[in-house]
Amino acid sequence: MEEFRVPVVDGLVLSAFRRGRLTPDHAEARAGGVYLNEEGKRTLLGLLEERFLQESTHPLGFRKPYQELIEVQAHRLKAAILGRERYTPFYLRQR
Repeated sequence: MEEFRVPVVDGLVLSAFRRGRLTPDHAEARAGGVYLNEEGKRTLLGLLEERFLQESTHPLGFRKPYQELIEVQAHRLKAAILGRERYTPFYLRQR
């Protein structure tokens, strides 16, 4: 999962704040921290669902939506653990 944290989650959250889709009104301070309120959670989950449908290019050259790339990587990791193939991590290519 860590391979997808930056391109899927971190990038999404930063973009949502930059574009005003998430604002400080979507959060609340409590228990010594800052947490999303219910509206913020709904907003972020909706954006995350949209992000999972966006395509990206795997380092091996094929394109798939993020939701499928995560599944592909899980299968590739299993195969590597079982000694069936070499593992190729997912990373964003430099443009």
